[in-house]
Amino acid sequence: MAGKTNIVNPEENKNTDLKVINPVTMLFESDIIRKSDIDAVADLIVDKAFEETNGHAPLVVFEAMKKVCEKVNERLRHEMELKGTVTVKGVRLEEAPIARTFDYSVDGEWLKLNEARKAREALLKQQYQIKTNPLNFGKDVPGIVEEGGEELPLIEVKSGGGVTVKVTFPK
Repeated sequence: MAGKTNIVNPEENKNTDLKVINPVTMLFESDIIRKSDIDAVADLIVDKAFEETNGHAPLVVFEAMKKVCEKVNERLRHEMELKGTVTVKGVRLEEAPIARTFDYSVDGEWLKLNEARKAREALLKQQYQIKTNPLNFGKDVPGIVEEGGEELPLIEVKSGGGVTVKVTFPK
């Protein structure tokens, strides 16, 4: 596979067992690594995982591998020296500034405003729960009314709200 720029050839991997697919080798042996190659390797692994199992064991293994990769990535970034811009396997490495974060908790006024924001968010979430309760479907249920007589607005869901698989490793 050395010298190949096409990382995944579905025909080559048609009869390959999931345990034999080695994305690290595939990526190390490639001259160029493109985003599409990463997607192709991921697709190949997922397809094989579901051909051979229900996906549960591979999910656990790949979740563990993700944690291993995070640790390796952290150490490599910490220990490597990068001067200027370097291109490796078609991928550009360059120094980039890290965004600053600030600790506003030293300001009493900010603390009060932040507590007020949290209280308002909690109230708006309560209003959402009242208005979207399936038991109240089709009914004109009164919501939370503010001191001035105005009913709180119904907030919208920005994202989330589904179900995911949580993976917890023993210590």
